Amino acid sequence: MNYVIYCAFGDQKYVNEAIYSILSLKQSTDIYKNNIKVVIMSNKIDQFKQFFNNDENIIFENIPNSIMIKWLGGIFYMPRLKIKCLQYFIEKYNENVILIDTDTIIYSDINYLFKKISQNYFIMHSSCPSVNKSLELCNDYNYEDIPSSAQKRINLYKDIQENNLICLNNKEYNILPSFKPYNSGVLGINKNYYYLLNSILELSDILYKKYKFGCAEEFAFTYIIQNEKINEIYKCEEDIFHYCYAYGKPSRIFFAYVLNYFHKDDEQLFSYFLDNNKLNKELFTKFDLKIYDIPKFMYFVKNHLIMQNDYENPNNKPLDNIYFEEDSIFFNLKKDKDIQNKYKKILNEIKNK
Repeated sequence: MNYVIYCAFGDQKYVNEAIYSILSLKQSTDIYKNNIKVVIMSNKIDQFKQFFNNDENIIFENIPNSIMIKWLGGIFYMPRLKIKCLQYFIEKYNENVILIDTDTIIYSDINYLFKKISQNYFIMHSSCPSVNKSLELCNDYNYEDIPSSAQKRINLYKDIQENNLICLNNKEYNILPSFKPYNSGVLGINKNYYYLLNSILELSDILYKKYKFGCAEEFAFTYIIQNEKINEIYKCEEDIFHYCYAYGKPSRIFFAYVLNYFHKDDEQLFSYFLDNNKLNKELFTKFDLKIYDIPKFMYFVKNHLIMQNDYENPNNKPLDNIYFEEDSIFFNLKKDKDIQNKYKKILNEIKNK
């Protein structure tokens, strides 16, 4: 039996995202033929039960708020729950597993990833630039113009560049500036590597406590895995779109539109988007969007349409969209001029109606 985990805690949007991601998984991968069970861990499990109630391949794990708070360990860094969910799962099910973030959409059949895991590969979503390269990205900007989330990364990376290590409470980790972390939107782990999770949790906690670094857990996963000299990390960005970056967050309402299902208030958000841009819902169909079009379409939205909702703040700093992922995570959006021109042409046709 193969297993996929989704962890959905906190805000309602994570439940919505998880439902859309699971629907895309079921469209792209035959979970019934391939004996894949989807395990949902959430403090809002009733919503998932209502939606997937008759699906024998969905397992519901109710995680009450009291357990969630305990798992947060007093630091209230939400990605810490991913590590705790993996520990909980392997302790209970003793199987290999892939944890997929809620803000994802699966394009392709991912069944082959389980074979990779059985061959002792560790699965992560995509690679990010090295410490040195990330610092180079910021050389031309004043520190105060960089968003606070990126500043925390820079503070950590400068420590690494200057000292080749990080330390807290007499605990030292030797890290070279050439170190390249991986994105943890997908985490596939062989059950035999369960013993690594405590070390990953410890380093993640150190990074968050000292730097308030918002990507502490993925940095920790990468470092501990590579330090153990396990098989190389296998990337799956070609199969799974992870819309974790700033302008990508509203992607979920367009996935909902393509999937023809809006959960909770997402249909209102979609209507709000159409109203803001004076777009008619019937004419919007001219874009003829498919799931795999959404990353390119979101780049178009960012540059040519208004997307004002809870993800955008009028007081944002100029560099709020600074990225630290490799270009490949964005499917070479900037280079894809033909599709962008196609969208612009359609927009002009709609606007002229």
